[in-house]
Amino acid sequence: DVVTALLHVLNKHDHLSAAIADLCGDAADRYDDARLAAAILREVGGVDPREYKRRQLTDAAGVRNVGNFLEEIANRMPKTTMRNVSLLIAHLDGDAYSLRSAVVSVLGRLLIAHKDVGAVNEATVVDQ
Repeated sequence: DVVTALLHVLNKHDHLSAAIADLCGDAADRYDDARLAAAILREVGGVDPREYKRRQLTDAAGVRNVGNFLEEIANRMPKTTMRNVSLLIAHLDGDAYSLRSAVVSVLGRLLIAHKDVGAVNEATVVDQ
């Protein structure tokens, strides 16, 4: 399964969080299909927060990489992230600090993205 392989690589290599987010964004742009990003977000959201706490103790870099990916995907694909954000909310209660911090950053980035879209829509209405 592609999603499992990407998550495995993401957990093992620090430098790939941005590359995997780029891959998801490029797939969405090229094929008009955001299913890859959504599937990865679902997979991350489906992991029990206690599992990330356990991983934080043994492999803090892997948990940090997942958090970095979440932030990158929120920057590149805010609509897809917004549609799947409910799956990530459970990690706000988790004890893995780096992942909890990343989810808070994702929420902030989504609010900023929504604010920017709202400002553009208001300007369009005023101009008309």
